[in-house]
Amino acid sequence: MNEELIDQISNILSIDIHEENIEKLHGDASTRTYWRINTQEGSWVISEEEPFTEETDFINISNYLSKHNITVPKIIKTLPKQGIIILQDAGNVLLYRLAKDQPSKAQKQYDQIIDILIRLQTDLPKDNKCVAFKRAFDVDKWLWELEHTENYFFNRLLKTKLSTAQTNTLRAGFKTISNTIDLTNLTFCHRDFHSRNILFYNETLYLIDFQDARLGPPLYDLISILRDCYITLPQKTEQDLIARYKSKTKKPIPNFEEQYTITALQRHLKACGTFAYQHIERKNNFYLQFIQKTWQMILEESKQIPNLTNFHTLLTNLKLPETIQ
Repeated sequence: MNEELIDQISNILSIDIHEENIEKLHGDASTRTYWRINTQEGSWVISEEEPFTEETDFINISNYLSKHNITVPKIIKTLPKQGIIILQDAGNVLLYRLAKDQPSKAQKQYDQIIDILIRLQTDLPKDNKCVAFKRAFDVDKWLWELEHTENYFFNRLLKTKLSTAQTNTLRAGFKTISNTIDLTNLTFCHRDFHSRNILFYNETLYLIDFQDARLGPPLYDLISILRDCYITLPQKTEQDLIARYKSKTKKPIPNFEEQYTITALQRHLKACGTFAYQHIERKNNFYLQFIQKTWQMILEESKQIPNLTNFHTLLTNLKLPETIQ
């Protein structure tokens, strides 16, 4: 962060900011850079990205969620020409970290997380000014994500040498998955509703990284948090939370178990593509540690789907490199 920008932020916040007050933060799989400014007067988070001339998706969706009482870090000020957003500091305790360090305390938050999800899906009114309601998951989007996974995960990370027949089996599986996910009752979908995108601060849960929100199947976000690529919930906890979700949702989901499994399979295949992309294109190795866990979920899920037998057999015969086992 350059001195001119520091001075500008200092004037906006009416505080003195020195180099020792600024800490660079580790973001998630994002192109943005985050900083924390911590002074005696208070602390703030600075999001830095490319300059923007219009309202960004993040700002648009943040304003919408705040308007409808979904807790997100408050936007203090934007500096579009500098690509800067000054945000409320909601701490650095991700649900992911809480689950690692204080699992019993984290477990107690999941009922509340399910309740937040229900609110996102049933209480938020459609608003055409919110970009999330102008885009939606569809078959083409599912297929694009899985083709991305084929390129980055199967071809470039695993360096898989598939025959023509095997490639056809893989792609046929992708088409089956994409065409089986129910798209008839779409709801507001955070898109990345997992433990690394939920902050726990002052006994309150804050949602972050929601700029890709769109309309999607209601089970997508449920799967993202209950079959998280980053942490493993006990099976009983997962089932109890599913029961809580079913009891509170206003729209029962037909073929729940089948849809839960097939949507999870798409989500996890997509995640492996993202992890591989981060490693290959952005030289970010952090996500490699989560591939083994995610891959095991993929194998378990594909095994449960009768019309993916050949696809499952193909996957079981693939070997993960030792560096990510």
